[in-house]
Amino acid sequence: MNGLNFINACLFMGYFIENTFLGNAMWKTIGIQYLWGISLLVWGFYFLFVKNKHSKVLSIILGIFLGLYNEAFFMVIFTICFYYIIHQIVKKDKLNKNTLYFVIPFIIAGIVMMIAPGNFARTSGMLAGQSLLGYIFHNLFDITIKFFSKFELSLPFILSIFMVFAFEKDIKTKVLTILCLVSISLTTFLIMFGLEIRVEMLYMLIYFYIICKYLFRSGFSYLFDKLYLFLGLS
Repeated sequence: MNGLNFINACLFMGYFIENTFLGNAMWKTIGIQYLWGISLLVWGFYFLFVKNKHSKVLSIILGIFLGLYNEAFFMVIFTICFYYIIHQIVKKDKLNKNTLYFVIPFIIAGIVMMIAPGNFARTSGMLAGQSLLGYIFHNLFDITIKFFSKFELSLPFILSIFMVFAFEKDIKTKVLTILCLVSISLTTFLIMFGLEIRVEMLYMLIYFYIICKYLFRSGFSYLFDKLYLFLGLS
């Protein structure tokens, strides 16, 4: 194991074991819930976008599966895709070949999930006759306080914003990434079934990824290599 992998492992263990992330993940595994969706999202992102493997079939299947998952997954992934497409247009870069094969089935599946009778009935019951905007406005203060009182969410969110602001050199990428992170966090206002720890896992994953991405591209990576060497010698 090299220094980077070692520090990655330490950060993961320190962040996710300290709270109830893993306990909830293992509990939900049996019900094929959030852990499977997160695992599939991470694997699909790595295979299709990091490794840039072109696969129409896999992109379509992944889009349908994640689109049908639940409201939190749909809103977060849709937000990421939206800002990714805007970023590529602004930067005049080509879209990843898998993007459209993923996004179109994903949106269609998400719409089907949103208008499903059971989901619609649950949302209507929670709104209690209010409009969605009325519900958000009425509960805006409570939802904001709840988000920032959950330190496993608010602290990584603030740190991820700081990391982008401090270490991203490209202005357009910096602005769009910060807007994306803020927009992702705002989707918590629209989650009708509550911001439970199993729901937080998805947001924690996004913040953790951004923090690590910029942390290991910064000058701190030199310190991590020295720390790994010191621990190895001791």
